[in-house]
Amino acid sequence: MPHHDALIITIELAGVAISKVLVDSRCVANLLSHETLEKIDRPDVVIDKYAPPLFSFGGSSVPLLGNIAIIVKTYDLEQETEFSVMNNLSPFDAILGRPWLHRMKAVPSIYHQCVKFISPTGEKTIYGNQRQSRSYYMTGYRKMFSQETNQPAVRDP
Repeated sequence: MPHHDALIITIELAGVAISKVLVDSRCVANLLSHETLEKIDRPDVVIDKYAPPLFSFGGSSVPLLGNIAIIVKTYDLEQETEFSVMNNLSPFDAILGRPWLHRMKAVPSIYHQCVKFISPTGEKTIYGNQRQSRSYYMTGYRKMFSQETNQPAVRDP
C-alpha cells in the first residue's frame, strides 16, 4: 500500500513491551516519555538529573527530566541504551534515534516499514506497524484542528 508513514515498532524495555516507539534517524538522541518510565516501574532504574540540553528545530530548548540507561531487547540482542527522559512525548512512548541505530548497526527503511540488524544468531528484522502509524498521525491531525478557534485575524484595540 503506498504510504509516507512513520516507522513505529515494538521493543522491550527492561522486560516490558513498549509498542509506540518511533524510529527516527534524524533524531540526535533516544527519547523516553516519563509516563513510559513509570509503566516500567523498575526501582533499579535511576534518572541522572544532569542532562545536556536538547534543542528543537526552531532553536528553542527542550526541557528534559534527566538521562537513564536501560536495557533494550530486540529478539535475542540486549543492549544498554541511554535515553533522555521528557514529560510530553505524545503520542509516542519512546523515540529511537541515531545513537540506538548506530549502536545496533541497524538499517531503518521507512519505505519497507522495518529495521534490519545483525544479532548473534543472524540477520533480524523488526517490522513496523503501518496501521498504528496512521492512527497516531490522524489523532495528532485532529488534535491540531480541534485547538483552532474562529477568532478574527485582526482585533480592534
